[in-house]
Amino acid sequence: MMTSELSGTFSSKSRAGVIFLLVLASFILPHIPVLSLITAPISSFTTTIHEMGHAIACLLTGGQVSGMSIVNDGEGHGGLTYCQGGWPLIYAQAGYITTALVGCAMIWVGQYPRLSKGVLVAIGGAFAVAGSTFMFDTILHGQIMSGLGSMFIALAIGAGIIFVALKLNFYWANLLLLFLGVQTALNAVNDDGVLLMQAFGMFGNTWSDASNMQNMTAIPAAFWAVAWTGFAVVLLFFTLKASLKKS
Repeated sequence: MMTSELSGTFSSKSRAGVIFLLVLASFILPHIPVLSLITAPISSFTTTIHEMGHAIACLLTGGQVSGMSIVNDGEGHGGLTYCQGGWPLIYAQAGYITTALVGCAMIWVGQYPRLSKGVLVAIGGAFAVAGSTFMFDTILHGQIMSGLGSMFIALAIGAGIIFVALKLNFYWANLLLLFLGVQTALNAVNDDGVLLMQAFGMFGNTWSDASNMQNMTAIPAAFWAVAWTGFAVVLLFFTLKASLKKS
């Protein structure tokens, strides 16, 4: 028998409708002056996941993270992660891949309402750890404003997610998880699309993860942009297919 907290959680059909509405909202929100303010923390949320992907891959390959920023550097980079050692061929790709994986994982876990609150708390905790370690190191390396801004944003988002997750019942926690998952997965596809245009010279000429891969492998940046975009689109397609199919 379901508890009162679980009553009203989404069936397969209603979940499909909810995800459709969330996707629709993702395209509408940025164009509504007042509601567009919501997109700012969402952008910081997805940027943090991207940069944490670089950092985790760096650590797992034996490297060291000497700093992380999630504020715009004025040169077209929404965030930066500073790595020493490790395997650059691995962690240079990890940002875009991690964003797609995390976004799709949140959508998939959305099938299991009982897990939603715990997953949200874990995500909030990860943001708090990143803010108090990697971003604090940015300050120690002399980038005071960038480090402080990044710390404040990451800690505020992390604390906010934990607070809200603990206050919400399973129904609303599940909805929040699906919302963040859809936003993150779509952001992965969108950012990969921008990267793709950039690689083909259609959108600025600043350096990127794809150009870094080109420098290391001599394989054109466009190849990496296409590969990461394809990965994000295919993963999102099969995630939606699998999660909406579940009864």
